[in-house]
Amino acid sequence: MKNFKIKDQKIHKAIPFQYVTKSGRTTDNIPIDPMIFIVNDYQTARKKILEEGIDIRNIAILGSSKYRESYREISEDLNNKRYENCLLIGSKDIPENSIPNMLKWNWTLPELDHFSFVESKIPEIVKVEDPDFQNKFDGFFGAIEHIEQSFGANLKGLLKYARNILPLTIPNESSRLANQLDQHLAHFKKGGFDSFESEFCDKDLWEEIDNQWLHLAEKYDFLIEYKRSHCSKYSELDSFDRIDYLVVPKDNIPQWEDESNSRRIRNIISYKEFKSLDHKNKTIVFLGFYGMDHFRITMYSTNNIYFLLYPQEESYFQLCQSRFQNDVYKQIRDKDREKLCEISFQETEQIEDVSELIKRLFEKDGTSISNPDNTTEYDTNLEFILTFNNGTDTKVLDENKTVLVQVRNTERDEKVKNLKSGDKVRIYDNVSKDTLYEIALEADEDGHFQQIEQCSNLWKTSLSNYGDKFASLYDFLAHLQENGISIMSEATLRSWINIKSRMKFPQSRKDLVLIKKLTEIDDEDFRNIMTSRSAYNSIMIALGRDLSDEITDFIKNGSKGRILQKFTKQQIEKFAELNAPLITIESIQIFKDDE
Repeated sequence: MKNFKIKDQKIHKAIPFQYVTKSGRTTDNIPIDPMIFIVNDYQTARKKILEEGIDIRNIAILGSSKYRESYREISEDLNNKRYENCLLIGSKDIPENSIPNMLKWNWTLPELDHFSFVESKIPEIVKVEDPDFQNKFDGFFGAIEHIEQSFGANLKGLLKYARNILPLTIPNESSRLANQLDQHLAHFKKGGFDSFESEFCDKDLWEEIDNQWLHLAEKYDFLIEYKRSHCSKYSELDSFDRIDYLVVPKDNIPQWEDESNSRRIRNIISYKEFKSLDHKNKTIVFLGFYGMDHFRITMYSTNNIYFLLYPQEESYFQLCQSRFQNDVYKQIRDKDREKLCEISFQETEQIEDVSELIKRLFEKDGTSISNPDNTTEYDTNLEFILTFNNGTDTKVLDENKTVLVQVRNTERDEKVKNLKSGDKVRIYDNVSKDTLYEIALEADEDGHFQQIEQCSNLWKTSLSNYGDKFASLYDFLAHLQENGISIMSEATLRSWINIKSRMKFPQSRKDLVLIKKLTEIDDEDFRNIMTSRSAYNSIMIALGRDLSDEITDFIKNGSKGRILQKFTKQQIEKFAELNAPLITIESIQIFKDDE
């Protein structure tokens, strides 16, 4: 109020108002009866104004934090006619039926952009034309559709393996980033086959598995190998005179900084860093498109934003654009708006003119599932086997474990999945899975692990009860193997039927499908088990990655992150193995674990 002006004239002294504190102390701006009362919260308004019998016509509450705890009191006062109208202004939505006769007005992005009085720009698409890549991509997609139609199967879970390589941009064949193609292929052969096999097992199509999978795997191989030797998206970067910010996945920033020799690229940043930028008229380039949230955050920017997109990604962008416009039309045609402003709008929704193929490719349960800083969505991790030229034992390491690698006489963080033969590294062994699991249990504030424990115990108990009819564990294992279950040892089976073991779920989805059939777990329980299995894998992957990062930070600067706060310095030093020598990698390859 003090600073508000109309035509350069302050209105502070033109409208009489009174400020009322929680204790009831009052301050007037001019010595006449106030037209407006100002308080800090609704409880003060009730006690010091409404309950004092002061006649109030309208109340305006600014900020969701001022009203979100007072819905019941506001409703009571409106019902008791203590005032006529209540205006709530905030960024958080108000639950339906929380306040009687409520009318809502939700501002849309185009309206907010209009009232910001800042010149904004719509993102532009740079279309990447590569007919040979498109033919191989369509060949893989067509093979999936053909198998689905021929056998009545649902192989939608395989589409992510094609989707994930679309934004992947590689400067050259020798780039560290080329390692990711091998990882996508390994994930496809492991997780993709697991999904494929469980779908065919569920439909009792055992005899068709090998032939159909070999055909599909061949198509995916063609796609990967072509991508390895053809850098179409990277070549498109040459079409820009200057790129102020190139946005790449967070984990890929060091590789891009090492390998990109283009003087056109001034800064390489993550998506998180992009969201905090405060610049105008900069040229910003994205290497892919990641759905509605990505669309909204880049709309009406004060910078020049470009997306490098293959035709499939462009179609998905257009789908999101159409949905965004339809959301805007829905808001401006809202009945509450019409009542509030007495103006009706006649805009019609656009028909989503995008093929079902694009929707299937990019969406899961109707929503985008990609994150620009973490562009893959696999729920299991790969492991790599490393040998060293000093004759030490080989190491098997998780793909997302952070190590220190020596690059041009300096050491920086690097994920195992990006290492190459000849790299000089310092490797700090992760804590045991038991310790990791204990950390997860201690941090389980939302009860996620309680649900996981329940579902883990459910399938284990069902399997254990089923096994009671066998004379020995050996006979039980033989029976399971005869029915297609993949485990080879009694030790693994023993951990499966022991609810106290740290092994919570089988690695293979197919094994769980077969266990369901054998033990007759009901459908709803099985859906919960599969959901919990995926959640467990995701949580443990994220926790292991975060802990690895925190240990590396501790090594470099002595800082303790959120997880390491739970441990003593001596424990952390033991985890980190501070005196690990600098060793040279002789060979590195993806580790294939059959069980």
